[in-house]
Amino acid sequence: MLIKALIFVVLLLSCGSKEKKTQDNPMMLQAHLKGQEYCSQITDAVFKNRCDKITFKAIVSVNCPQDLSKLEANGRWDKDEQQCFPKESPSSLSKSDLISVLHYIWTKQDGKMLQRLMTYGESRNWVIGEGPTSLTDAVVLVPLIYYMNDKLKKTGELADDTLPTTGDITQSFSGHDLASYVWLMARINNGYLDFAAKSIIGKLYNSAPSDPMYSALQHRFLDGNQAETYFILLADPTFSTNELPEEIGVFKWSSAPASVYYLISLAIAEGL
Repeated sequence: MLIKALIFVVLLLSCGSKEKKTQDNPMMLQAHLKGQEYCSQITDAVFKNRCDKITFKAIVSVNCPQDLSKLEANGRWDKDEQQCFPKESPSSLSKSDLISVLHYIWTKQDGKMLQRLMTYGESRNWVIGEGPTSLTDAVVLVPLIYYMNDKLKKTGELADDTLPTTGDITQSFSGHDLASYVWLMARINNGYLDFAAKSIIGKLYNSAPSDPMYSALQHRFLDGNQAETYFILLADPTFSTNELPEEIGVFKWSSAPASVYYLISLAIAEGL
């Protein structure tokens, strides 16, 4: 009798779960297909003559493969091969740029590339670019970089240690840079985030709940229901066509192309 009751409960829960997934699937599928369309249009031309190329090309590599080999030489990274610095950009590489570079390295699972970056950073006391020290001093990222290096050496093993604390991160980063950092933490640690990191996500989401990147983080790590994120991505005029929008419109992360911002948000929602 007890076994029959347990089977009934399991079937009931299973049906409820399947029903919810079925309800979500149309939006999930539509958002994914639109993402594939955008991905097919992400070419070097999208980033031509953009001094923020490294930030967005590196991070969009999470779901659209990119080649950034021309931007790195023996651990040194530069914004682009056109040398925007110092004419158009205040730094050759900022610590905000570096977060996207770390996303790129993690996506490639390239331990040698990370080792070159570490050697270069250590030789310069982690001032990783030319320009104001306030922009280029990446020492705040060092604990995460070394943790990432340790994880790359243990690829395939379950996490058995703890993430670096968020520490002074909120003093060094804000907005979408901070969101990107927290997402990177989760990627490195098999989707796990500590209470402090989840609190950061909650504050970002509460500050702009219609922002798809914040929404994707909130619903991935705090409640597990991405319906709101998919609705934003599919309904907002910024992403209303399959054409490649030039600018992001109402959502601001520097001057991110709308297609790139869409793909970043979709990657988070899909668990990448």
